[in-house]
Amino acid sequence: MAEQRFPCKNCGTSVPENTTFCPNCGTLLRADTNTFTAYSNQPIAPPPPPPSDSYGQITNVSPPSSNPYASSPSGNQPPGMAGYPPPRGPQEYATAPGQWSPQPAEKRPQKRARRGGFRTVGIVVLVVLVLGAVGYFARNFIGSGTTNDGGNSSALSTPTSGATASSEQPTSSPAYNGSARTIPINATVTYADDTVTVIDVKQAQHFSDDGASGDLLRLDVKEQSDVRPPYFGSTGYSGGVHVLLPDGSSVQPVTIQHSDLPAPSISRTNWFDFQVPVTTSVDQITLRLGTPTEHMIDVPLKANVDVSQYQPRTATPNKLIQYGKLNWTLTSAIWRLSAQGSQADKDMSYVVLSFTVDSPSTDAYLNQAVADAFRLTADGGTTASSKFNTFPQTIAAGENGKTGTVGFLVPQDSTKFTLVLPVYDRGGVTSTVQVTAEFQIP
Repeated sequence: MAEQRFPCKNCGTSVPENTTFCPNCGTLLRADTNTFTAYSNQPIAPPPPPPSDSYGQITNVSPPSSNPYASSPSGNQPPGMAGYPPPRGPQEYATAPGQWSPQPAEKRPQKRARRGGFRTVGIVVLVVLVLGAVGYFARNFIGSGTTNDGGNSSALSTPTSGATASSEQPTSSPAYNGSARTIPINATVTYADDTVTVIDVKQAQHFSDDGASGDLLRLDVKEQSDVRPPYFGSTGYSGGVHVLLPDGSSVQPVTIQHSDLPAPSISRTNWFDFQVPVTTSVDQITLRLGTPTEHMIDVPLKANVDVSQYQPRTATPNKLIQYGKLNWTLTSAIWRLSAQGSQADKDMSYVVLSFTVDSPSTDAYLNQAVADAFRLTADGGTTASSKFNTFPQTIAAGENGKTGTVGFLVPQDSTKFTLVLPVYDRGGVTSTVQVTAEFQIP
């Protein structure tokens, strides 16, 4: 059966009857196509190669010429097609023989672009996760690790509320926002008869029980008072407690847990807060107890610091001295920086002598005032009068074993002493000669 042909309505070229486009001018020939899509007046590119099976099969399609509108009278649209948009041509894919539907241009490249986009997003997410993990571990390492404060181990801790019971052991400081560096100190000194043990020092930007603003340095301490309440000068704690910074400046506490001075013979915990930048190295800070007119005590804030130069030194002469018909036994001599609740004057120290007194005579007795006449010569030079005595008011005739002390202020570096009991006639004690006794305190 002979193939039927018919002329192209645009250019007159004879084409087979099942031809969709004119092979000469590219004019759409089949009238049963209802899938025209409006396009701009652009030259039609050659039709695409047959798509994959997912788009169907192309049947009896002949490619148009490279210049489908070359012979068109209008130069843009073939005759007889006025009012119709030009066919998409290579932009369309067949869904069934003789039927076409528009598809986005450059379909496959767009898919590849999306895959590239997914890869980019994946890389960004991976980088964010890695950076987050690094930041998390770095934060935990810095927060829970140790810091170098002059060789002192600095550990993170969460303090609890300070104890107020007089006999309790020191507890860590109350909760704070942020992490504090804690450096153990464990140094004990005595100021104004208040024995202070510096347990540790903490640095933080804030402590919840202190409303002071700015960085803080906290000293956790334990206090043990003597038989008399300590005297911290006219200004109390605020004038007798300071920290010295590396630049030489002195800082007073802004907050004290127990700002009242301890009562006699009491043990309690306490803390002192100072406004000190947390960037200041603790081992370059010094605690200073005392005022400029007193024998000040400096405690460098370092673990196992040597503070032996401030500790009491004791000698036990056990010398019998016969004076005013009484037997005086000098049992001990103590060098110390405080006595009777007071701190020694600047460049001075106390020497406290302890006696046991017996009255063997039936007509001799002791009046407390006799000890006020005692003198103490230090290193063959300065002779000091007594500052206090604790003898009882009287010792009756024939009474034995009475005790008391006499205190003197002497130059702080003295080691050799001479006790002078002068000629005396008062209160039942009569001595016509001066009596002396020598001793040393290492």
